[in-house]
Amino acid sequence: MASNIYINILNRKIENFVKMFSNDSNKIFKRNDTDLIHPGEYGKYRERVCKDILRLVLKKNVDISDGFIITANNNISTQCDIIIYNANAVPLITDGIAMMFPVEEVKAIGEIKSNLSKKDFKDALRKMANNKKLQNDRRSPVSIKEYTGEAFDTIPTFLICNKLEFDYNNISLKEIYEDIPRKYWHNAILSIEDGFITYGADFKRGNENTVNKLQKKGLKMDKLVLWTYPYISLKDDTFETIPRMVKPKIEDKYYHIVDFFINISKLVKFTYTYEHDPIAYIDKNTYRLFKRKIKLTKLKHNKKYISLKMQNY
Repeated sequence: MASNIYINILNRKIENFVKMFSNDSNKIFKRNDTDLIHPGEYGKYRERVCKDILRLVLKKNVDISDGFIITANNNISTQCDIIIYNANAVPLITDGIAMMFPVEEVKAIGEIKSNLSKKDFKDALRKMANNKKLQNDRRSPVSIKEYTGEAFDTIPTFLICNKLEFDYNNISLKEIYEDIPRKYWHNAILSIEDGFITYGADFKRGNENTVNKLQKKGLKMDKLVLWTYPYISLKDDTFETIPRMVKPKIEDKYYHIVDFFINISKLVKFTYTYEHDPIAYIDKNTYRLFKRKIKLTKLKHNKKYISLKMQNY
């Protein structure tokens, strides 16, 4: 049973989010429909609005910022509008101007846009995909796994915009991503006016063994299941998911927005948790410094004792 109090609070937050993102930002920062008074502050205003609503649906073990992602391999991302990162560690590095986060501490990456042309849409998705590739530089082992599967070992990426200025049904994601492997594709897109764009899992695409197992568990194979990953990786099977859009409902105009933020919460929760090792980022070999030699020494009564002696090799 749902909590009416929680739902009412969430709906109020969503209503304020839409008003501030789509209406207030234009009235405050635009002289007319096209001329921006201050483009930088216009973007930051929308980023703050998105961070506020994300904080409502995310757990307190993560925090939200903007900035850059760095790796121990000396790679760096482009500017990220939203970085969701582990709050229980100390991931934040700042040079006084820009926030920088070790890739191991990053739980999700988001981009915030206004109205998007087809070209702008493609550029935004490819930018997120290239930033997502930094996950390959993660050094430390996984510390927490909610579920197992290759898809959960990726950094989720999402895009929030006001409107798509083209027909989404007439585009091909394979053409947009071209040579970029599917594991770097986006997870979720919210167009406030158009809908929540993600993927659907058609489990009939799996091999016979997968289909039989899922049918025995009671899954109705004739339905497309919402799946916020571009592919499914099971123990003995991997297959692609299908692009899907959740559209606004006449009786519930914020349905797609609530669905989007709930799925972002799940993505952040399910992705594997890493913790960065500062030593890897400064490239210092401390093995020799901390190595100790265990020496066995015989005493008069043929008893043995162990003494630890610091020794550099």
